[in-house]
This record gives sequence, structure tokens and C-alpha cells, in this order.
Amino acid sequence: RVAALFKGRQLEKLTERERDTYGWPQMILGDRAHSAAKIDDDRDLYRKAAEHFAIATKIRVTEADALYNWGNVLFDLSRAVRDGALEVMTRAAEALLHRAVVKYRAALVIDPQFSDAHNNLANALADLARAEYPRNDNGILREAFGHYEAALRHTRTPDVVHNNFAKALHDLARITDDLALFKKSMGHFQAAGAANPNYYSVYLSWGHALADLARRTGAAKTYKAAFEKYRRAAEIEPTGTATHHSWYYTMLEFAKKLKGKEKAAYLKQAAAVSAEQKRRRRNRERRISRSEGAK
Repeated sequence: RVAALFKGRQLEKLTERERDTYGWPQMILGDRAHSAAKIDDDRDLYRKAAEHFAIATKIRVTEADALYNWGNVLFDLSRAVRDGALEVMTRAAEALLHRAVVKYRAALVIDPQFSDAHNNLANALADLARAEYPRNDNGILREAFGHYEAALRHTRTPDVVHNNFAKALHDLARITDDLALFKKSMGHFQAAGAANPNYYSVYLSWGHALADLARRTGAAKTYKAAFEKYRRAAEIEPTGTATHHSWYYTMLEFAKKLKGKEKAAYLKQAAAVSAEQKRRRRNRERRISRSEGAK
């Protein structure tokens, strides 16, 4: 009876208790569909998850959480439609991000201290900002910064928020060449690393930010700091190759600025990093081959 009334949108015929009792199962079903959609890259499951969360938004006790989760579905779908090329913003992805922003904002109207909604709204805005340049200068990213700051006041996962904030600051610093923004991003990377010393994304992104700063200032100490962050990222994620790729090319770039024995030493280090990257790639290809052969 309850399900039928919900489906027919005849909510006035339900008691408050019936609504509450039905809301949480809808949240669970939505979460399951969303998780499966991400694993299988199944667009129908994304839509199914959104349907469950849409129902849960009609119930007082689950409304804010449902809006937040609905926003997450739209955000993840916006990434899925880019087919792994997250840096390439398509019209479909941009439209989904705008819809996600609407859901996050609605959740925050209900619960202004909802730290995860602040964080994910900021993530969506930061993603949209990449699509807006050069049409829009930096207003979207600056709005994102405000939501990261709000998230930090209430979050239980400061490492995640600091890392996201740092990456958004780095984005704007790279676009504006504002060294003060680079410096501010380093502070948030440092805070993220202090909160979680084994957070791979922190050290990889921190290395990228330091490398970008070094290209602007030419400071040897900044290049060397980038190498140390890449080194730490490689320790945390021993099977990955992305770190070694960036580490190798940044080291080559630095070596070109040097002369004599120091240049030779860094070229030798770069060659070792490249060899390690190739070894890891071969190992990964073997694992994939064995996995496919076992099917």
C-alpha cells in the first residue's frame, strides 16, 4: 500500500510514520544502485538510483540526505559520460554538473552545516570552472573555496576536504599565475598530508602543484620538493605508473637547467624513474592478461 501511494504521489494519504519507514529503504536501494552503476558503468542503474533518491526527497527525515545523494549520482554520471577523459568537458557532462549543483544547494538549504554537501558542491563547482574558462574568469572557483571552508568547519574527513581545496586553489593559481594562491594551496596539501600521511592523491597532486610553481619561479628547491612528493606518492601506490610519468618528465625538465656533474646526476635519476615506470607498466599488463585468461 505504502509503495503504491508513493508511486502515485498520493502522499497526503500516508501517515508521517509510514513516510519515515519508507524513506530509509529508498535510501538503501538508491545507494546500492549507485554503487553498482559506478562499478559496471551502467547508465540505467544511475537512473534507477536517482529515482530512489527522488522518492526519498519527499520524506522529511531523509530529504537532505536524499538530495545530497541525488547530487552525487548526477556528479558521478557527469564523469562517466566523459568516458575517462575527465579533463574534457562535454555539454552532457556540464548539464549533469549543473543539475548536481542544484541538488547540493537544496540539501544545504535544509542543513547548512552538511559538510559533505559543502565539499561535493565545491567539487562540482571546481569541475564546472574548468568548462567555463576562458568564458568566465574565476568566480566559480572562488565560490567553491567558500564551500570548502564551510566543509572544514564541520567535516570528519579533513584530509579529503583539504586535498580537494588544495587542488582547486592550484587550478586557479595555474590559470592566474598568482603565487599567493600557489602558497595557499601548499598549506592545504600540507594539512591533508598531516591528517592522512598515506593519502596517495595528496602527494601526487602536491607534486603537480610544486612542479607548476617551479616552472614559474625556476627555484631548484621547489623542483626538489616536487620530486620528494612524487617519491612519497610512489611509495604509497607501488603498482601505479602515473606518479613516475610526472616525476620523470619534471626531472628531465629540471636537468635541462643544470650543467656538468649535477645535470648528469639528475639525468641518471630520471632514467631510473623511467625504468621503474616501464617495469610497473609491464607488471600491470601481465596482471590484466592473467585476469582475462582466467575468465
